[in-house]
Amino acid sequence: MSPPAPYRSAPRRERSAKPAGFTLIELVLVVMVLGVLAGIAAPRYSTAMTAVQLEAAAKQLAADLRRAQSVALANATSVGVAINPATESYSSLALPDPKRPAATLSENVAARGRGVQIVSSSFGVGTDVTFNFRGEPVVAGTVTIAAGGQTAVITVNEVGRVEVAL
Repeated sequence: MSPPAPYRSAPRRERSAKPAGFTLIELVLVVMVLGVLAGIAAPRYSTAMTAVQLEAAAKQLAADLRRAQSVALANATSVGVAINPATESYSSLALPDPKRPAATLSENVAARGRGVQIVSSSFGVGTDVTFNFRGEPVVAGTVTIAAGGQTAVITVNEVGRVEVAL
């Protein structure tokens, strides 16, 4: 039998004089940089969210006007959409509400938040738009909505084309 092998210890590593980790000054600097970046990003985020809400409200109104137009064409009847800038809302007795099937369309754009509002609606002498049995508006016109200094204009031209300009 051979004698046991001599015990060998692992080579010792020298410890560095500086302990691992971050110093308080490094952490404070990182927190300050993050605070500056957040201060720059917050107003831009708020403006972007307002723009998104405005665009969504404008596209929803345009989609509802197109739906009124298609119902008028499909049923060969007149379909009106009442737009009321004073209450920031629009409605139609001829269209069902997609969110509440038993009710008629009634939408309040101010409920979207971020200051979205109907600034004006002009279809001839009134604020309402009516599509005839051919899907054409009785009178062409525009609806202007705004939020946070930005505006969107929904235009219904003479042949019934509904467009959104942001």
